[in-house]
Amino acid sequence: GLDLGMIELGAAVSACEKGNQWEYALHLLREMDDSRLNADAIVISAVTVACARNKKWEHALAMYARLSTEFPDPRGITLGSVIVACSSGPSGSTESWKMAVALLDNELARWQRSERGAGARNDGIQPPPFFITFDNNEMKVEMIVYPGLLVVLKPANLPTDFMIEYLQIHLRRYEIANDITRASRLDTDTTGVVCMALGDSRSSAANFLISQFSGRLVTKKYMALASDTFGPVGSKFRCDASMKTITSPDGMPRSVIVPNGEAAITIFEVVGNFLRSDRPQGPRGPPAAPRPPASPPPPSSRPPPPPSSSPPPPPSSLTPRLWQRRPSSRSCRRSRLPSCASCCAPCWP
Repeated sequence: GLDLGMIELGAAVSACEKGNQWEYALHLLREMDDSRLNADAIVISAVTVACARNKKWEHALAMYARLSTEFPDPRGITLGSVIVACSSGPSGSTESWKMAVALLDNELARWQRSERGAGARNDGIQPPPFFITFDNNEMKVEMIVYPGLLVVLKPANLPTDFMIEYLQIHLRRYEIANDITRASRLDTDTTGVVCMALGDSRSSAANFLISQFSGRLVTKKYMALASDTFGPVGSKFRCDASMKTITSPDGMPRSVIVPNGEAAITIFEVVGNFLRSDRPQGPRGPPAAPRPPASPPPPSSRPPPPPSSSPPPPPSSLTPRLWQRRPSSRSCRRSRLPSCASCCAPCWP
């Protein structure tokens, strides 16, 4: 047979991982063990991910146990793939899921012990969260700082990576954190919450956050205003697509639908319908009957009010057609009520 070394076998294992050939990846790892070649962390991680992608959760757990024993450094992406495999274990059994949750808690405790042993500051006291706003003439960024976690409200028309560079400068200046690591991103045009870890990519906080996103333990919710109707309030739709992140011509990352991308599931729900006042109803329904002309008001003895110098406000292009009150954790910008159900579309946060 061929006399393969570490480099050749490692490349073969990586190819098996990308091709979802978990059996061949395990066989190559056994060949390395029989040849007394010490497999590195990259090879064992590739075998673990190959088993996890094919939902072989028992093999994935065994490989991750070996990886964490021989190489104790935090590896959030590999742990997340194992959690996904465990969540798709035997139907009707919660044994694999309980093992995945216990593994996540145990790994966080192990990573934190490793950091304390390396001299990281940990006095057992968790500081309370606090709110910060960075505001200048160019942008305004609001955030909440938790122990090991940074929750940022990203403005629209701001790339996520550019916002991270901006935040790192100010967080270092005020001695809040030296580094931050993101676990996800939002498109440039999208405004919403972005979760980041206070620490570099090797910290326990970063790997704990990354493992939750990689393990699909985080649910994202968006609110969008569409230009067409999708049914009455309460209608739900499911979209299954494969996504891939590419670099657009302007140099920014974009998510597009491709045949062989990462699985992405989006669930839509209609929370309100609006009708433009300057358009006919068309297929939405028959036109309303014309109203009878109103009778003129009786004459008044009061003098007419003086004319105003300011122009009248322009009419709104959106008029509420149907709205169902829904609970919300945010407060309305205009009425300060606990829900935006009583307001119109421009009041949406």
